[in-house]
Amino acid sequence: MKSNAPPPELPGIAVFAKAPVAGEVKTRLAATLGDEGAARLHERLVERALATALEARLGPVTLWCSPDESHPFFQGCARRDAVPLRRQVGADLGERMHHAFEATPGPLLLIGSDCPALAPRDLHAAAEALRTRDAVFIPAEDGGYVLVGLARAALPSTHRAHHAARLSWLALGVSGHGADTGLDDLVLPGAPLLDVPTGGSTGAQAVRLAMQYLGVPYVWGGASPGGFDCSGLVMFVYSQVGVSLPHHAADQYNYGVPVSRDQLEPGDLVFFDGLGHVGIYIGNGQFIHAPHTGDVVKISSLNESWYAATYVGARRIT
Repeated sequence: MKSNAPPPELPGIAVFAKAPVAGEVKTRLAATLGDEGAARLHERLVERALATALEARLGPVTLWCSPDESHPFFQGCARRDAVPLRRQVGADLGERMHHAFEATPGPLLLIGSDCPALAPRDLHAAAEALRTRDAVFIPAEDGGYVLVGLARAALPSTHRAHHAARLSWLALGVSGHGADTGLDDLVLPGAPLLDVPTGGSTGAQAVRLAMQYLGVPYVWGGASPGGFDCSGLVMFVYSQVGVSLPHHAADQYNYGVPVSRDQLEPGDLVFFDGLGHVGIYIGNGQFIHAPHTGDVVKISSLNESWYAATYVGARRIT
């Protein structure tokens, strides 16, 4: 029998972007690319984000501009892609995101332009998640977000707030890591895309679980999704794959088998600061951890000066 129920509303897509002013965008890359080169890279990333959003063929695509819509690059995007321009309003990113959600009726996916691996299939997965959940997130490597989606505007816009509000949310990964991003000529050394392991090993499962908690606040003594300390994150994640570990970094060092740094695999525990700190290795010289009070669960590099100087060793949990 044919259903009379209306089809589910497709979410709109808001692309957030700053005007490509030399010296004001991608400033950390200016030493390598120069101010003008960094601005051109920013333009290409925004263009790719718009192309991805349009290719997904979901709801309306809108380009949200900072500081306003007047820059010639934004005007060119509007003409080429036939997308409306909107001004970002608010004192900080959180306020600007909130305004965009409030100004958009119905469900909305909000993306930036700093993840060229984001693909239309990721947007479709997020849209599908919003059919049964209040919110969806794709965490970024720095503790922020690649995508935030809300089924309605009057909802918190971080997954930490969703934990507190007991709302239904889902954290996704980006399926396009390692795919052709069209930016091969602009790949910079020392900045590989994160390749989340897909195998069924205990370590790979632990990494995938830990990635769901990017952005959760550090809480001393914490060992739950409401807040973690370093060993609490390790203990909690491994408990979800059937491994019992103590809630103390130095004691966790007594578990598993030792692993040399050049043999690290995803899921290995990495220890620092005289066994005072622990994280979970995720590959590409990176690890996920809960650093300290005032910070959040995030990804760092073993080559960062403090971690390189205080590295103790690693253990593989089997």
